[in-house]
Amino acid sequence: MVNAALKVRTVDELVALSKEKAGTLSYTAPSLPLSLYLERLKRERGADWVGIPFRGGGDTTNAVLSGSTPIAFLGMQNFISHLQAGTMNGLAVDGAQRSPLFPDIPTLAELGYRGNLTRVYFGLVAPTGTPKAIIDKIRADVAAIGNEPGFRKKQFIDRALEPVLSTPEEFARFLIEDRVTSQRVVKEAGLFAAMSETKHMSFRSWLGASLAALALFAAGLRGRGAGLSDAAGSRDRDVECGRHQRHLHARAGR
Repeated sequence: MVNAALKVRTVDELVALSKEKAGTLSYTAPSLPLSLYLERLKRERGADWVGIPFRGGGDTTNAVLSGSTPIAFLGMQNFISHLQAGTMNGLAVDGAQRSPLFPDIPTLAELGYRGNLTRVYFGLVAPTGTPKAIIDKIRADVAAIGNEPGFRKKQFIDRALEPVLSTPEEFARFLIEDRVTSQRVVKEAGLFAAMSETKHMSFRSWLGASLAALALFAAGLRGRGAGLSDAAGSRDRDVECGRHQRHLHARAGR
């Protein structure tokens, strides 16, 4: 997402502008995977900008609008009204598909990006040992509500959220795959875990024992971010709430 005053409508145009105005542009991205994408543009294509941290979507929106930090890669729901008003331009979304709210904004995959991206999602979970009949009942009821056209449009689509409504088994696989992707992101960033092997093994054991619960159903609302704008939010992992804007294993930015 960029301030419309930059007069750019594609990532290529933004990279070119950053070279013309070397040392003057800054961006903000709330999560490591999104920052890595922008940093990769610096390394591979010579883009010239610097990352600036902000506390949340409100501060970020004000910074983009004022032009002090005119580039943001954050959840699209933060910028819907500004995209509609024309005060911001969306350059790309990190979703698997284009957002139905802004179908003219391409996905990063369409632009050729094949890097590691993790996304924010919400998922429903239950304690380990919860009877399958109860899990199946809750999943069926939530899926029925989530698939109701009026509810789906108002609560998900109009808020730039991507409803997934997956099965418990699908959500369990997603959690495993997301962890693998997160590990790749950490490696690419040159970070390492300051966690002892004992603690690592304990976490791994806990994860395995909890998959059935985590698989309850991912109401995982996934945030379809927009132009330099998606997949929002911190990568806090709140297992009990199943936080991660992508699945209600409904998916929401970002």
